[in-house]
Amino acid sequence: MAGPISCARTLLALAAALTSLISSGPARAWSNAGHMASGAIAYDRLSRSDPAALHSILSIMAHHPDAPRFARNLGASTGPARERLLFEWMARWPDDIRPTPWSHPEWHYQARVVSGWSWLPYEAGEAASAFDRNYAIVRDPARPAAERAVALCWVFHLTGDIQQPLHAGHRMSWRFYATDRLGTIAFVRPNAGDQPIELHQYWDHAAEDPKLDDLAGATDLAARAEAIARLPVDHSAALPAHARFAQWMAESRQLADRFVYRGTTLAAARDRESAPVLGRLANARARALATILIAMAGDRLAGLFSGLR
Repeated sequence: MAGPISCARTLLALAAALTSLISSGPARAWSNAGHMASGAIAYDRLSRSDPAALHSILSIMAHHPDAPRFARNLGASTGPARERLLFEWMARWPDDIRPTPWSHPEWHYQARVVSGWSWLPYEAGEAASAFDRNYAIVRDPARPAAERAVALCWVFHLTGDIQQPLHAGHRMSWRFYATDRLGTIAFVRPNAGDQPIELHQYWDHAAEDPKLDDLAGATDLAARAEAIARLPVDHSAALPAHARFAQWMAESRQLADRFVYRGTTLAAARDRESAPVLGRLANARARALATILIAMAGDRLAGLFSGLR
């Protein structure tokens, strides 16, 4: 039997291997449509509850250093429709700018093993510290407006990212001895006859109608999220922003453990050909949960910026 020194060395070596594996291919959270829906929901909430904060965000975004990209994406839209569309593109911007100097792949997740060998005290990713850093910049009127605009987009995006369970927790087992890398190397089939897909990809798109492409239907998804999700009281709303984010991350880890890694998902395969079929019930549950989580991201975004001036 290995002694404590040998075990410690093994854990350190494993931690180093995990850092290399996870950082080599960071996953995205939600599809573009999902992120855009959270931005649309945040716009709708702020337009009703705090128009002054909404105006402050728009004023800051006028100084964004990547303004030409936003101008192209907003096209000929005008008025409130243009403002709402801007919020949608803000929420997905950190995924659109890979690779540029603004890109930070390690900011998109903060993973801990929640299924299988959950006793391993290892965490990878920098989502929490990135959120804190960018939120502080947004809230500091002394910072240059261009910095605040970039930080705004990151706060929008990270708030959405951390609601996706597989950006906060993943599985480690004999099958996935170096973790399943946020579900990016674990394969499943939604229905019999479907092509195998990554578990992470499955959750990124869980809320969407299969007929929608990557960009179409963000507004429809936002409307559906509003209709489905009669949001419970957000008990994090009274906490400081950094504590809210920590609580959201903890919630996502619980969801990953209790919801994502349950049933057939535990048979997810390392090779595509062996991918198990999840089935209609699992798909319906995943879609309902993902829709609610996207709605919560939008609602929580609005709360974060309430009072911004």
